[in-house]
Amino acid sequence: MGRSGKLWGYENLGIVPDVITTAKGLGGGFPIGALLCRESCNVFDPGDHASTFGGNPLACRVGYTICETLVRENVLANVRDRGEQLQAGLQALVERYPQICASERGWGLLRGLVLPENGPVLARDVVAAAIAEGLLLVPAGTHVVRFVPPLIVTAPKWPKPWPRWNGRSPRWRPPTPLRPRGHRPRCHQGGTNFRGMGNIGVLGLDVGRKRIGIAGCDRSGLIAFGITTLVRRSWPADMAALAALIQERAITLLVVGYPYNMDGSVGPQARAIEKFAQGAAAHLGTGLAYTDERLTSIAAEEQLRIQQRRYQKEDIDRVAAAILLQQWLDRQRALGWPNLS
Repeated sequence: MGRSGKLWGYENLGIVPDVITTAKGLGGGFPIGALLCRESCNVFDPGDHASTFGGNPLACRVGYTICETLVRENVLANVRDRGEQLQAGLQALVERYPQICASERGWGLLRGLVLPENGPVLARDVVAAAIAEGLLLVPAGTHVVRFVPPLIVTAPKWPKPWPRWNGRSPRWRPPTPLRPRGHRPRCHQGGTNFRGMGNIGVLGLDVGRKRIGIAGCDRSGLIAFGITTLVRRSWPADMAALAALIQERAITLLVVGYPYNMDGSVGPQARAIEKFAQGAAAHLGTGLAYTDERLTSIAAEEQLRIQQRRYQKEDIDRVAAAILLQQWLDRQRALGWPNLS
């Protein structure tokens, strides 16, 4: 409501719908929802549709005040002005970094920076880098970074975030991936040489306390895909299950998601994952590599949501493993498949 630069988003399309719904924007953070329709579609009579909190006086007063404020304080004009400024800034990024930024899209203060499908970074990489620099963004799928600033953002405050996105930031210097701070987990190659993109046998692991999402890839190392989710029971049982997969798929390397904190530091969870990964690689006789797993679960859930299918936590773990493995494969390919030692 108002975010597109018009009071209602449909006004940007030149149509008049029969029915629209509104919720978040109407309440400005307070829970409320409403359905609006043309008179020809007004088929509800009292009692036809029950609602526990329908007509709540406080919620209605909040919604009324929001509508009044949007009109009285000319918020829509500010949205349009700031939206043009945001569009220009995103377009400048597209022109300056074509290898990272494919295009920009959106209306008003609902904008997306589109990344190339086969580019060196995913949306979650950019989001994590931005958060580390104090700029709050959110991924919209795997290849779109969503910009949704407040509708009341003012011009004097607006330019401040842009220096963080002009290439000077050490955590977002295209096409360099995120560089965690301080501790870096030790990888070992285990006798596997990936130079030349030969017959690649890799498992991607999204390791949690209760489950391990597992992903594999085709033998050329182009496409990662989810295989299964292992429900953890005990160390011997977990190793036996992984050993069976390793033998079945001729695996020589484990790529494990490393859960850095959002600022790039290392916490207890990361050290626990590192301990598990090193023990597993030693027990299974494979090589070991890590990849930054920040926001992979968010990206995985977004993928499943886009597919409009029911999903469980196990599905999220499996898709997250595929995402982190794909991230690792893409970067190895961009680097020419160097040795991991």
